Amino acid sequence: MSISPFLIAALLVFVGCLWWVRRRDKTRTLSTAGPTTPQPYRCVAIRPGQEACPGVRSLAGRRFLVPAAPPLPLANCAVASCQCRYAHFADRRDDERRHSNALLRGLTPHTGNIDHRSGRDRRRSAAAGADARH
Repeated sequence: MSISPFLIAALLVFVGCLWWVRRRDKTRTLSTAGPTTPQPYRCVAIRPGQEACPGVRSLAGRRFLVPAAPPLPLANCAVASCQCRYAHFADRRDDERRHSNALLRGLTPHTGNIDHRSGRDRRRSAAAGADARH
């Protein structure tokens, strides 16, 4: 008989520990997830199905911002069961354009460190002229 209260107490301690661990893990998961950042330039492209209508074929490969994408099936689609789908992208651009702009402007370390300044200080000469007028 003396073992029965001991088993009940051990069972209560076990259940309490189990509840505490699960509660702690759930709050840890929620706190590390953090808020999601909105992606304003998410876009979609239309992937034509096997028997795509001419309207979808003319739009194939073109990227649309999510709110501006045409609904599928298109209004003038004559295919009995449209199999066209959206392909999702995080950004409307399909390549990294900033790299080529940096090359054109000479913003890469490969262009050398050449000082292109003329040596004349525009600010100092403008300030001297302004002081002379007053």
